[in-house]
Amino acid sequence: MSSSRCSQCGATQHQDRLELDVAGPGTRHHILLNSNEAPLEFEIAGIKSGLTTLDARLVFLDDEIPRLQGQLKQLREQRASVLSYRTQSRSILSALRRMPPEILGCIFSWTLPAISEPPPATASRLMESPWVLSHVSRYWRAVALSDASLWSLVAVNYDSDNPRPDYPLSMADTQVGRAKKLKVHFYGCETSNSQPQIEMFRYLAQHAPQWEELSVGLTSHLVPLLSILRDRVPLLRRLYIQWQSDPVSTVGPLECFQNAPSLLEARIKNNLRFLPVLFPAHQFTQYRLDCPWETHATILKEAVNLVEARISVDFEDAEDWRNFCEILDLTCLRRLFVSHSEILKFLWAPVLEEIAVDFDEDEGPEFMSGLQSVVSRSSCILRRLCLWGFANLQTTTEILQQFPSIVELAIIATTPVGGELAETLMKRLIVPADSGSAVIAPQLRYLSFACEDEAFINYSIYMEMVASRWRAGGLKTSELLVDSGPPS
Repeated sequence: MSSSRCSQCGATQHQDRLELDVAGPGTRHHILLNSNEAPLEFEIAGIKSGLTTLDARLVFLDDEIPRLQGQLKQLREQRASVLSYRTQSRSILSALRRMPPEILGCIFSWTLPAISEPPPATASRLMESPWVLSHVSRYWRAVALSDASLWSLVAVNYDSDNPRPDYPLSMADTQVGRAKKLKVHFYGCETSNSQPQIEMFRYLAQHAPQWEELSVGLTSHLVPLLSILRDRVPLLRRLYIQWQSDPVSTVGPLECFQNAPSLLEARIKNNLRFLPVLFPAHQFTQYRLDCPWETHATILKEAVNLVEARISVDFEDAEDWRNFCEILDLTCLRRLFVSHSEILKFLWAPVLEEIAVDFDEDEGPEFMSGLQSVVSRSSCILRRLCLWGFANLQTTTEILQQFPSIVELAIIATTPVGGELAETLMKRLIVPADSGSAVIAPQLRYLSFACEDEAFINYSIYMEMVASRWRAGGLKTSELLVDSGPPS
């Protein structure tokens, strides 16, 4: 490699590289560098000359560094540009570009928002699926627009903070035009301007023949509009009505869904006052209603195809069972929730498998009696038991012992007392290390505990219970559901 000596600093240059001449071991300069020995008189001049050379080299390097930093910056910018272009070029080979539209459409369907409650009124629709999918590329847009099911969910929510949500009529018209069948989730607001709500509901009602599902939060100004749906919902399969205000001012029952030919599921919720709604009950396979017991009984007599029922009786004037003496035949019923255990005394359900009850701390004997009544009368084989609110230790233990067919147990604690009872039950369900000790409910295969507050539950006891039953064999699945995770 060719070399030369720099005239300014004395350093040796090897092509593009600068190297500093350093005194080697054994030389006089190296001895002075590594000791406190004073230089001789004749050595001082040479040392000063070397310092002058080093000063010149530092000046040179100080000038060279900014120039090289500028070159380095340019190189980095060029690298970033090349890297970006390379990434873009590699995207040409992406498997997404060659993915069949039916598979891509299936992936798109997984991105749709889940509507389990009224959507936020402030949500930006253009940033949500499916709208955002149509702005990625031409191919994605074509696939998104060709799949009508992606556009079927129309969710509108009004509230007092945002009386005109980010969903104008023009946007609704675009979405409806891209869909074939519609799932309408419309939640009104009693305290907001009613005019835009009425306009939007009237527009959607024009397309009622496309409705498969209706979930509506009713207000006083929306109730009169329901009449325009009469005989215009041939595809409607699921109906959920939630009252946003007291319906006392409404005259007469709602009759607009009485002749809906495809209606299979209905849910009505109002904590203030019950308003009758007429249904084609003989078509129902699922049913959720909070109303007086007499109304339930009338509907259940007709609901011969009912598979799942949630029977809630939460009104003050709706708990009079004294004048009822009939037995209701529910030959297809498999899953049942009751708000009061007395309801079980009036049912005949030969294929009933699952029972859930809103359990009160003091109604253990009544529930046990009702459960024995429906099981013995129906000769059904229970598989799952769910207790909501309280897990009465004695009653729960007796049920599990008396009905060994119950292999699934779910406990939902909604209060601190309910959490304490659930914890006590967990302790009882721990399999003793002593093989000779009795095991409570050895048949259980599935356990589920849920708490509205993580403070209601003892994690260590839960884990001990799960571990002991796992070791003993038989337990397949266990879950613990809380609103928040365990404390850190």
